[in-house]
Amino acid sequence: MYNDEDGQFKGDALITYFQPDSVPLALTVLDGADIRYKCPLKVTEAKFEASSGKGGKRKNKKKAPGKKQKIRYDQSKDLSWDEENRVYVVMKGLFEPKEAWTDLDFAKDLKADVKEECENFGPVELVGVFENNPEGVVTVKFKEPLAAAACIEKMNGRYFAGKQISADYYDGFTNYKVEESEEQRKLREAAWSKF
Repeated sequence: MYNDEDGQFKGDALITYFQPDSVPLALTVLDGADIRYKCPLKVTEAKFEASSGKGGKRKNKKKAPGKKQKIRYDQSKDLSWDEENRVYVVMKGLFEPKEAWTDLDFAKDLKADVKEECENFGPVELVGVFENNPEGVVTVKFKEPLAAAACIEKMNGRYFAGKQISADYYDGFTNYKVEESEEQRKLREAAWSKF
């Protein structure tokens, strides 16, 4: 954001995008959009011109001997719009938490069943069962995005152990881990006491 000589905001700002493809998108979506009521934005692509002052040449700064150069983390893969990163599938409705109360091997058996079924779509790296999640959540990490897409296509709406399940890509934010509540613990202990 730019200020004038008195330190007041001029109303101009420069935004730098990581991906070049973001610039035309910003021009399309933001140009003319109201930032406040009757206060439209004017968005243009920045134009840079060579400086004509003092010969217009930049001096190369020499690095001080022995000074280490900072290593920058390459975020391009993390921020990529590339679909190849979509390998996580979240399936809901595969079980109810109380099903695990009477079977010590419930999670292990469910993981094996889901992995076996999902390997029909492609190589599976990891299966996670969230035993206390009331939505009956199981996540699957595939090695290939096409396998994840095939899984979603085949598993979404399918019935598993008499329950209709949903399958979709992981949103990258939701934490499906749920701690066992005091009420669930009491119910689980009551179920175990019957054995």
